[in-house]
Amino acid sequence: MVYDTGRQVLEDGAKIRDFCGYWEILKRHQGELSEAGVNFAGLPIDQSGDAFDKAYYKEADIDLKVIRESGDHLQDAVAGGTQQVGLIGETERLSQYLKGHAADAAWDKYKTNTEQLQANIQKLKDAQEAVAGVDDNLYFGLNKKQDEYTAAITLMIEGTIQNSPGDFENRLTTGAAAIKADNKGGDDNKHLYAWHGSPGVNWPARQVKDDLQTSVIGAFATAITAFNDANASMDQFVTDNYTILRQALNTNENGPEDSSFKKVTLEQLKTVFDQGNFASLPPEQQQRILDQLNAMMEHAGINTPQRQAAFLATCAIESGELTMWYEGAYPGGPDADWFNAHYGPQTAKGQELGNTESGDGARFMGRGPIQVTGRSNYQRFTDWYNQSYSPNPPMDFTQTPELLQQPEYGFAAAEWYWTAHGVNTAADSGGIDAVTDIVNYYDGNRDKKRDVYQRALSALGG
Repeated sequence: MVYDTGRQVLEDGAKIRDFCGYWEILKRHQGELSEAGVNFAGLPIDQSGDAFDKAYYKEADIDLKVIRESGDHLQDAVAGGTQQVGLIGETERLSQYLKGHAADAAWDKYKTNTEQLQANIQKLKDAQEAVAGVDDNLYFGLNKKQDEYTAAITLMIEGTIQNSPGDFENRLTTGAAAIKADNKGGDDNKHLYAWHGSPGVNWPARQVKDDLQTSVIGAFATAITAFNDANASMDQFVTDNYTILRQALNTNENGPEDSSFKKVTLEQLKTVFDQGNFASLPPEQQQRILDQLNAMMEHAGINTPQRQAAFLATCAIESGELTMWYEGAYPGGPDADWFNAHYGPQTAKGQELGNTESGDGARFMGRGPIQVTGRSNYQRFTDWYNQSYSPNPPMDFTQTPELLQQPEYGFAAAEWYWTAHGVNTAADSGGIDAVTDIVNYYDGNRDKKRDVYQRALSALGG
């Protein structure tokens, strides 16, 4: 079967909605299970089932058909160019009839043009092969993600939990009751635990609690870890292949840099940032940040009022109007212990961010205008920066993460994230909401961002 979209690949045999159903059941019983002593640490229990569904279908809009057709068009161009070379070759015998300096000059130009055409045909062939490879690679990546999710969900539901949704709900209810009643497993004060359906087993409370902790909480934790690994792998896979695609098509989603780029003025920026944070900075610092902001936006193709408004609205919330260059940079903000407790390698979120060592939660806290976070992102930014700017010696921001608190490197990190995740395209098609879905999906300040976005559009003439 030929698939035209990412959604078609992901939906073929998908079980994510089964997982979401079980997850919502678990959430409904969190209160009574926690009271019974079941530990939910390590589970993102505040996350909704819809959030897992959205993460699974993140690549649903990948248009495999368009990529495939682009390869076909390139193949047609190769065929046409090859035919053109053949037709031009028919004129080679004319050289025996043409004599003199003018004829020699014309013949030299003819040979040069023919060589150039042949070189261009080779470029088209290379591009066609690259595009075809991207189509194959993206299908492979989508299919791999679907397989990994499905395997994790199947193991959780069929291999470990082994309950229908109704039986699972009953299992949690009876389990909490058995623990609270301190069931002893004897004939007195009997509270049966519907382990695998009714009527249930007469287990001691401690055994019931251990089972819920291992076979339920542990099963969900294992599945979510697999999800996070699959998501991170697919994110990098998409980034790498779209880079190949843009290079093959000699395009850039940012568009060409040109002299028509309109810089944001200091007056416009102060109009957009109306909370007074940016305006409170010393004038020379305001100008330095503005100059670096404009340079970054031009280089990143943030070159329309819609794109610029989306970037500024994001900065207004994520970095306090470009005044807070690391997460929690305000009086009473979280300390290192807080970051390590919430984003350390022992947490699901920390694992999703690629934090592998003790202290990584604080070490790789959010930094820069849009708060790039996590060891994996710092490493990807390092790779991109060294490739884009060729510093000598190369930089390693996993060793010097605090450099992202400086505007020069902070803006560079924002550019990497913005371009690697196709945020310009999102801003073009969906405005600030589409941008927030990519940059910070769980942001609770969407309304504020919308207000800043509209103000920025007005100030920038959008």
